[in-house]
Amino acid sequence: MQANASVNAFASEEFVPVEAVVFYAPRSKAGSELTFATVHGVAIHGNDQRLKEGRPITIEAMKKVSQMFGEALKVKPTILREQVLFSSDDLLVWWTRPIRRLCFFDIDWHAGQPGRDRLQGVSAMLPMPPLVWCLKRTAGKGIWQGMKIWALAEDKRPTESTPLHRAPLLNLDEDGRVCWGSGKVPKKRSQQDIDEWEEAFFSSVFSHYNHSMPLKARAQRDEREVQVVDSG
Repeated sequence: MQANASVNAFASEEFVPVEAVVFYAPRSKAGSELTFATVHGVAIHGNDQRLKEGRPITIEAMKKVSQMFGEALKVKPTILREQVLFSSDDLLVWWTRPIRRLCFFDIDWHAGQPGRDRLQGVSAMLPMPPLVWCLKRTAGKGIWQGMKIWALAEDKRPTESTPLHRAPLLNLDEDGRVCWGSGKVPKKRSQQDIDEWEEAFFSSVFSHYNHSMPLKARAQRDEREVQVVDSG
């Protein structure tokens, strides 16, 4: 078995492989059922690196690996912010109370269709329902960036049995995924960055809807309020 690899992590230091762990599984279940593992040293001859004869992995070897990477992988305890509903290595979920938000509209994708041109280059302070935000800790791809938003029917902290509703907002698909387009999104994804993600969403331009059924708006007699309702 041959492994030709080296890592240049820093300009002043070259890293080379020194040990490898090989996991074994029955041929019929390869990749789905690991049976045992062996540890191999790496013999280096010039640019050629080869695995030495392996030895069964031991508890001492596992402890050594755990000690090497344990601190880096350990989730450090933090006090959760009041609006956080769920926090893990993969997901961060929080909710927001009803609030008025400044929204920007430029629906040029639908220019020329009756009534749509009224939302080109328009901004307004609009009341928002309570919302649930779900952010993947692992970075999303392309314009999606791993965030979903839903609405709540009541202004109270949701539980695991609280139904979620389609949020009456643009730039969302039917599953609640946010389409960021060319908008800039925060790089960090911790609970300390929640406000930054909310600001990034509402400061981006609402340009389109990704639903099979369009959203409709209904103006109240009180001109200080505008209610956005889901036609579905």
